[in-house]
Amino acid sequence: MKKAVLILLGFAGFAAANAQVTFGPKAGLNVSSITGKDVEGYKSKTGFYIGAQGMIPVKANFAVQPELYYSAQGAKWTGYEGKGGQSKLSYINLPVLAKYSTRHGFFAETGPQVGLLLSAIDDYVYIEDDDFKDKAKKIDFAWVVGAGYLSKYGVGINARYNIGLTKFWDEEKNAVFQIGLFYNLNRHFGMGGK
Repeated sequence: MKKAVLILLGFAGFAAANAQVTFGPKAGLNVSSITGKDVEGYKSKTGFYIGAQGMIPVKANFAVQPELYYSAQGAKWTGYEGKGGQSKLSYINLPVLAKYSTRHGFFAETGPQVGLLLSAIDDYVYIEDDDFKDKAKKIDFAWVVGAGYLSKYGVGINARYNIGLTKFWDEEKNAVFQIGLFYNLNRHFGMGGK
């Protein structure tokens, strides 16, 4: 997995040297949960993400898209005597995606993502919160699959699913569905040119 990220980053650097790189902001809603072998009792919780994305055109309809964003994740659960709580996880995520766009503005994207854990807290209803960041794994790997639409004005919408590949705690893995908006400075990419 690490080799795949390094290869894509190297490819992105090579492409950036030969193409116009553009950047833009992005933000949206997270619907996250926790999955894994023999992992039960978790329910999805809502959060948000905010950051920026770059785009490195490679061919007429193909680009490499690196991103950097903050992501509030985790899950809800039912604890002692039926009283609930939630695990609150926050990451700085760096996906490097391969993006294919049609001339009508629709696109599909996929690629690896590496995340750096910023905080990990179990928020209990009935007892004091538990900060378990020092016990959790600091690096999280995921695979991203998504699709969306970019308008001729540079404003786009996308939905994606981040599939957790590594365990951050015992058997637990992150699973995050995202939907959001972004602004692309190179709004003509994948739309048949200017």
